[in-house]
Amino acid sequence: MSELPSSFRSLKSLVHLDLSGCRRIDCLDEALAGLSNLQHLNLQGTCIMLLPENVTKLRYLNVSGHITMAEGTIDNLINYICSNLSNLEHLDLSRNLMGSIPESICNLRKLHTLNLANCSFLKIPSSIDTMDSLKFLDLNGCWGIIKGPQLGSSAISLPHFVVKPGDDGHSSSNLVLLQHIDPVKLNLTELENVKSVEEAQCINLMGKKKLEDLTLEWTRDAGRFVDHKILLENLVPPSTLKKLDIRGYRCVSFPAWLVLDQLPNLEHLILRDMANLEDWTTSHSSGEQHVLAQLKIHDCPMLRIKPLPAKAREWVVLNSDNVLSSWEECIGPHTNATSSFSHVTTMLSVENCNVPLHQWSLLEHFPGLAYLHIKSSVDLTGSPEVIQHLSSLKTLKLQDKYLEELPKWLNENMWQLTRLELIDCKNMASLPHWLGELTSLKELFLLNCDVLCSLPESIQQLTRLENLKIWGCPELNHLGERVCLLPSSLEHLQIWNCNGIKCLPEGMEQLTNLQTLDIYDCPDLKKWCEIEENMMKLAHITDMEIE
Repeated sequence: MSELPSSFRSLKSLVHLDLSGCRRIDCLDEALAGLSNLQHLNLQGTCIMLLPENVTKLRYLNVSGHITMAEGTIDNLINYICSNLSNLEHLDLSRNLMGSIPESICNLRKLHTLNLANCSFLKIPSSIDTMDSLKFLDLNGCWGIIKGPQLGSSAISLPHFVVKPGDDGHSSSNLVLLQHIDPVKLNLTELENVKSVEEAQCINLMGKKKLEDLTLEWTRDAGRFVDHKILLENLVPPSTLKKLDIRGYRCVSFPAWLVLDQLPNLEHLILRDMANLEDWTTSHSSGEQHVLAQLKIHDCPMLRIKPLPAKAREWVVLNSDNVLSSWEECIGPHTNATSSFSHVTTMLSVENCNVPLHQWSLLEHFPGLAYLHIKSSVDLTGSPEVIQHLSSLKTLKLQDKYLEELPKWLNENMWQLTRLELIDCKNMASLPHWLGELTSLKELFLLNCDVLCSLPESIQQLTRLENLKIWGCPELNHLGERVCLLPSSLEHLQIWNCNGIKCLPEGMEQLTNLQTLDIYDCPDLKKWCEIEENMMKLAHITDMEIE
């Protein structure tokens, strides 16, 4: 439909009207002008710009997915709603691009349900905490809202649900409000306020078949009414779960359901801030079928996993040293780590680690490791036992401000290494001559290496090198003076924020494979490139950007 008949406004007794998806109707406000008794109005997916002044009896209004015809339309519409529709009980503003909700939202003193889901850039006023009538607030997909509002104890805010004790300090917590709610995403915080096991049982978490993303969080060092393990035993998620994030758990071991076999659809598991956790027994009875996409273990310094690591394509380990080093005692004669794990895990990221590399026995379980990122000051001294497990590496990222030189084992067994990234290596003044022997390298990134002053001549031996990025290396002053150090295989060259490089080397015209040259924030180098004679040397480059 492109319009409503003019007689439509004569429906004086109409109470319920659904125009959802009627996106082609213009001047809706004029067509609705006479509908003074409307109580339920669904305008989802329409392009209405204004609401008529006489629809003040509205109790339900849905303007989800508003089609904005002009800048500011949705903001003006919301301002009008908040200032004039004081009888509203249910307001759906989901999937809109407004930047904020006005303070006048507090004028809607009868509002019990506010849906703001998937308003990605939204900010909400702090005064929304004072809306005593508000019982249900949906903030799913509101990425701009880091922390949900502190609503009253009888209100539900999703996905951020803060568990609060009863107002009198003795009655049950507000967790019971979730009994009949089945959201896609749920973040349960301040679980220390749950008063009894029965409260956890009554919400029947396992029965919430829409639930895909769940966070369970206890406040650090807070008192508790129910033991963490007993409570977690009664918060078993449904089999539909894809992402599970557990934070602040304070017991030494997990309940039995966290063997993972009961969560066949789980893709992402995050274990965070568990200072007391010592034991996690995983099960592999389901064979090779169930493999996590990603396992993150943050701030679990005492954790030992047995008998074998959980199967995940990517591991992220932060400040959890035992996870890297405590595997000798877990491996018995009946297990074969290499055959059991095949090449499941291909990516490992480690941050804030105090264990030297030669003690990383976890690597024995990752024979197919292709990506390794080390972000911390780690003793990179290797051992033959550990280095052999790195022979499949294709990408190595080293991010360490104290690192002065590359580990020598890089030149011993890295025959498949195609990408090397050195990031924030602020004490590395030079690269070793043997770098040229890493002949499989296709990409070399040097990022924020403050004191790096030269490249070794052997870089010319990297005959497969296609991509070279040099960012934030102010002391690097040339890429070869008399002889160009850049290999002829090079296809992409980026030089950003390197004030020391004042010119490109002689022989640039011989780099016939070079397709992209990107120079940014290098004033002297930019001037050199703008000289007509030098522009001729770069004429063969098809994609060149110099700023």
